[in-house]
Amino acid sequence: EREFASKVMYGLTNDIKVRIGENLEKIPVTKYGAYAEIPGGDTAIPNGFSSVLQPLLDVIPKESIMFKKPVRAVKWKHSVHDNKRAEVFCCDGSIFQADFVICTVSLGVLKRHYEELFCPTLPEFKLEAIKNLGFGNVAKVFLEYKKPFWVPTEGKFRLSWSQKEISKDSWINAIGLIEEAPSCGKSLLVTVGGEEANCLETLSSIKLVERITYVIRKFLSNQTIPYPKNILRSNWGHNAFTYGSVTYLGE
Repeated sequence: EREFASKVMYGLTNDIKVRIGENLEKIPVTKYGAYAEIPGGDTAIPNGFSSVLQPLLDVIPKESIMFKKPVRAVKWKHSVHDNKRAEVFCCDGSIFQADFVICTVSLGVLKRHYEELFCPTLPEFKLEAIKNLGFGNVAKVFLEYKKPFWVPTEGKFRLSWSQKEISKDSWINAIGLIEEAPSCGKSLLVTVGGEEANCLETLSSIKLVERITYVIRKFLSNQTIPYPKNILRSNWGHNAFTYGSVTYLGE
């Protein structure tokens, strides 16, 4: 019973990693849970998040929205001449003058590029916030099957690992939960957090499918479980415009 309870607890640590997006040894005990949950829970949007943005986009002239314009630097305050309040320099050489600049890049991008992105540098209190907040990564893998091998609406598998297994340097041991994807009866969702999520993103689709299928077959003791017909996964950790996906309170 003690060994079983231990496996359950080690399995639950993976659930916590998925929520934070970081290995637990990097999370201060005093900061864990020091945030407010937004009421209402998660909601699956049938037509995707673009349907939420569309009403906002409809009132903005199309020519005012520019794509494929990575920003190299933002000059503001004392660095701008001729009474210009701000200038935005893009990587393609184009320059935009502005009265106000609202920066909405991810914390991961700020952590990597805050020194060269703003001229002059940001105020010290903002730099401290960027440095002290943590930014982890959560990887999601969607597996679509020809037909479900699980009972519809009951496709949830919570995995438990021994201390020996979970301490191995392998991303598959960071899987804590495999569940049925929202609004789709033929797909499963695998979620991995922390450094293992970054590792997962580097694998080929074939290798990824093989390892996940191995885990499912192992825990269900069923070697006949098929490979999925399609796979879709996130790449937030290696995306140059995000470098991660989850903010947490650091030191």
